[in-house]
Amino acid sequence: MFQTDLTDILLVLFGFVASVVILVVLPYTISKYLASRSARKEFEVIGKQMGLNEEEIALLYKCASTLEDPNKVFHSKYVFERCVGKLVKESSDNIPIIVSVRKKLKFEHLPWFLPLTTTRDIEVYQTGFVSYKGKSYGAAVWEKTEEDLKIAILDRAPEFPQPGKRLGFPF
Repeated sequence: MFQTDLTDILLVLFGFVASVVILVVLPYTISKYLASRSARKEFEVIGKQMGLNEEEIALLYKCASTLEDPNKVFHSKYVFERCVGKLVKESSDNIPIIVSVRKKLKFEHLPWFLPLTTTRDIEVYQTGFVSYKGKSYGAAVWEKTEEDLKIAILDRAPEFPQPGKRLGFPF
């Protein structure tokens, strides 16, 4: 009555694979694409509300897109600093933009009741001590950037460390 050959089997198999692709894979892919596009638009709207320009938003989204909720970068200093750390490692050309974004998001100062977690949390003119060759000297943060801290030694020291030397700075 009905005899099967290889072309019939391949046709049924191809039909099954095609229906799975059309009914499962394609809608899933489209929904993921639409969700990412929607998240990007929401990120841009929040960025504009915070006073960021297009270049700043694009730079932040490059890093924040890997997060489960990209908008956390606007509200959490910890998430922002992790993101910024990645961007600085990637390229030092991003530093002027990051400084501008930090000011606009008001992440340049840490509230007094929160503990310091990174060297970026140390304020300019923060006093402390420089440990050099087993001795301690009074010092203060003179200037800070994304890449380093510049420390002024307040006490007289018989030997001064050369710029670029690693020092201990307890405060």
